[in-house]
Amino acid sequence: MITGISSTHNPATTNNLLPVNTNNNPGYMDKVFVADEVPVSISAQLPTDTQETSLNQPSSKEMSYLQKIKLISASASFTSRLDRPKAEHLTLDLANDNIEQWVADNVEARGWTHGKTFVSITTTPDHIDRYQMLQQTIAKKIPIEGKRPVVHVQFIGQASQGNNSKTIGILGGTGPLSDASITQEVIHSLGDEAQQHSIDLLSIPPPRAGGLSRAPHMPVQLKNYVATMQKFLQDTRATDFYLASNTAHNHIDVVQAMVAEAEQSQTNNSSPSQLLLKVGLKTLQGQKPVNKTLHNLVDQTASHVKAQMQTQTLPAGHQPKVLAMTTKVAWKAQLYPQAFDKLAMESTAPDATIIDDVQDIVDQAKGNTMKTTDPALNKRNAKASFLNIIKQQITASFKQAQPINSVLLGCTDFALLADDNSTIQQEVEQFLQAEFPKHPLTVFDTDEIYAAKICEQIRS
Repeated sequence: MITGISSTHNPATTNNLLPVNTNNNPGYMDKVFVADEVPVSISAQLPTDTQETSLNQPSSKEMSYLQKIKLISASASFTSRLDRPKAEHLTLDLANDNIEQWVADNVEARGWTHGKTFVSITTTPDHIDRYQMLQQTIAKKIPIEGKRPVVHVQFIGQASQGNNSKTIGILGGTGPLSDASITQEVIHSLGDEAQQHSIDLLSIPPPRAGGLSRAPHMPVQLKNYVATMQKFLQDTRATDFYLASNTAHNHIDVVQAMVAEAEQSQTNNSSPSQLLLKVGLKTLQGQKPVNKTLHNLVDQTASHVKAQMQTQTLPAGHQPKVLAMTTKVAWKAQLYPQAFDKLAMESTAPDATIIDDVQDIVDQAKGNTMKTTDPALNKRNAKASFLNIIKQQITASFKQAQPINSVLLGCTDFALLADDNSTIQQEVEQFLQAEFPKHPLTVFDTDEIYAAKICEQIRS
């Protein structure tokens, strides 16, 4: 049995359970090197006489950060000389190609090296369901996300050249299936209106430490990731961008710096190592783009939850309190507790004894790990564990002054646990209604909230 009580985060009190990423935290800039679930370990040191550039009299924190940037750049320069094939660019006719055959011929059978396979697709919003099918087929053939290809797909509406037309950019790859799901939800919600606009989606799996990303390959992967992202940001017509992942918002300042660098440098003259240094400096300085906007969907989600909970009728003396179910990285960064703190709303989360179980459920939902050889059984078991954890957290909260009265599904990959004819929000709601018939609970799904917020911006 899984045990453990929630770690409650009350904005009115001090919580010292987890470090907060602020500019006063000496380890703050280290998060630039955190790739998904596992931090990149950099133990080597540069010579003390290394000359730093671009900052006048840097502080010790800035010096350490610049040394790490230069170390990665130097390592990337060395490893790039290894026998590694250049990126292979493939195209797909989403409307007419046989997707399963194409994946077998062009992705699975060709083998894989990080950054090798880059798929370009230009299509119309009508074919969003086929794009979802493409990502599902790739996931079945290549279960490990980090081994999947980079996919750049442009959904160009047939009437997208009008005066009121917009192009929005979606930055994904942390969960390729989730990227496809959110984009599908946006296009379906827009309906015929989707033909008036364009969506530029880059699904690029981020470099992940561990597994196939062990040194010396990690610096190459980081370099390729930044360079590919930069080219996309420079080439796209989009001026509004969204991160299609909750956890990715832990690095929103780095992505802000990438967008700012792309806005200022419309050419690709910098080497990947130089680009990495430039982005690092802009992150350190907190630079943001001027004419482009990277929307913070975590903050918007927190505001949405608070607004909705203020309309709810709660028992006398009770205040809104949300249970945030997230990945382990988002939990460590206190991503949603900080967002709710800014709104003076109380939140809580599973504690350290069971957060690994929640992360394991996320990995199973993505298909990265399999507990059984039957994918359907694996998903059912993962969902049952997920629902049980939520139930235990709510039950434990009844012993506290403020019980949980809402649940936030704070990872878009939770949507992958749902059955084909329902959503994970609906299934969690039905489960909680049966378990707690006398204690009304409101469930929020970030997959649906993200899609709704993107639609709002397109229509604004």
